[in-house]
Amino acid sequence: MENHPEEAAAFVATIPQRRVGDCEEEDIGRFVALLCSDASLREWPEYLLLDGGQAYLG
Repeated sequence: MENHPEEAAAFVATIPQRRVGDCEEEDIGRFVALLCSDASLREWPEYLLLDGGQAYLG
């Protein structure tokens, strides 16, 4: 993304949250930590989307 700022901006504009997720801590990392914790023993939906809201654009 750093090498192609115009393409990166166009991509980010398609994401409702207007940002790219952080894989290590803020976004994906917290989700993985949740799945590894005792809290994941509760019922979960069939699938969870971590797409910044893109699935709801239809």
